[in-house]
Amino acid sequence: LRFFYRNDTKKPLDVYRHSSVIMGATDSPFQANYVLKTHTEFVLKTQTSDKVIAAAKAILSDIYVDDFCHSTFTTSDAISCRMHVQDIISNAGMVIAKWCSNSPEVLDTIPSEKKCPLEKHNGALVTAPTKVLGQKWICSEDKFSFTIDRPLIETAQYTQLGITRILPTVYDPMGLISPFLVRPK
Repeated sequence: LRFFYRNDTKKPLDVYRHSSVIMGATDSPFQANYVLKTHTEFVLKTQTSDKVIAAAKAILSDIYVDDFCHSTFTTSDAISCRMHVQDIISNAGMVIAKWCSNSPEVLDTIPSEKKCPLEKHNGALVTAPTKVLGQKWICSEDKFSFTIDRPLIETAQYTQLGITRILPTVYDPMGLISPFLVRPK
């Protein structure tokens, strides 16, 4: 990010350049994602380890805004992927935090300061319900939960206008419940 400044109109412009991303600026998420994408593409070009390459591909395909949502078939793959993803991101000068998993074995490998809050479920410590892409994820059951503003429902008239007032309040960025919303729309 560069900006120009001139104190005296008779002198040439001074050019000032930020050396880091300004958090809170409108384009900060874009800048952070650009740096992460560029660094990950560099990792893909320079690494030969299959596991590091798989982790880099996971970063490129499974990061949405500021959430990394990745799924594996085995616990050992999840542990390996998490460690490599964390290494790649830390080498880019960033920190990935609030790791969640529905697997207690994976949670055991995550440092406590980087985990999401935990709760007991059926005698085991699991990640407490958390938000992923704005949706509530109940980790212990591996389910997403959707809420609709209750006062809005209770006061709504079940007419075409009443339903069209309710539908925009349903937040579903992944389209998981869109089959149920198409008919009312």
